[in-house]
Amino acid sequence: MTPPRQRERLRAQYSEYFGKDLPEQLDVYVIVTDPPPRGTRPKLLKRAQTHAAELQATGALDQWIRRIVFLEVKASAGRLTFTELPDEAANTSD
Repeated sequence: MTPPRQRERLRAQYSEYFGKDLPEQLDVYVIVTDPPPRGTRPKLLKRAQTHAAELQATGALDQWIRRIVFLEVKASAGRLTFTELPDEAANTSD
């Protein structure tokens, strides 16, 4: 996950975001659009959120990943807006 050469490419390509320093950790953004209220996709999203929370809690990815965030994107009048999704992993009802 994100070996030094890949992080160097990211820094070189997106220096306006990373600055001069080679990033040690990255943020992971999982972006969804129009999540349906029922069916398989909400269950898969909940499972992904659960696994992300478990990985973060164990610290197993701390060397590479600073945080994992789930966002919903909406387009309106030619603009995108991002809203952080609630942590459905904490919800125990299906």
